[in-house]
Amino acid sequence: MAERGYNKITRLAIRIVVFFGYCQVAIVLTWGLTTVTKFSIGRPRPYFLWMCNSTYTCASNYSTEYVSSDKYECQGNPLFVQEARLSFFSGHSSLSLASATYAVLYLQARMPPKLFSRLLTPFIQFILFASGLFVAYSRVVDHNHHPTDVLCGVFVGIVVASLVAKYVARLFDPPTEVALIKSTRSNSFSNELEVV
Repeated sequence: MAERGYNKITRLAIRIVVFFGYCQVAIVLTWGLTTVTKFSIGRPRPYFLWMCNSTYTCASNYSTEYVSSDKYECQGNPLFVQEARLSFFSGHSSLSLASATYAVLYLQARMPPKLFSRLLTPFIQFILFASGLFVAYSRVVDHNHHPTDVLCGVFVGIVVASLVAKYVARLFDPPTEVALIKSTRSNSFSNELEVV
């Protein structure tokens, strides 16, 4: 009996480590893509002019004229001004949706179908995805990003996590193919040992 419990605990620990490992792959890929895009595009955040503390004055409070960089001079802290130029696309949105999407897909592929109830798995998936969307929504409400920045971040996070789940973690491959690959690898390894 004790060996049986140890075996289940070991398998659970391996699954947890594998889950977090592949989730980290999705997060690192999303973070790299987000960082490269932010520094390449340099779109100003909604509060850029306030952070810039510019010398530009509008003709009225409701002016719709375009303010180009030759019409003002930034007098704010250069580090804060640089940070205020990193709006596109939202890193919080892309990373939260990448981790939420991978977790949802992992649960869909690996959770037993009738664990306590048929509604438990969809409920957990809904909570995970809704919390990722809440993070994305909060970035617009807090005036840290434009809505298009957040939408692009959401899209990138979902796409990267889906690609990692499908092609890297291979969550939706039939178990027989994975077992065949593992047995082929172990047989070829044992054959190599016999030859040496």
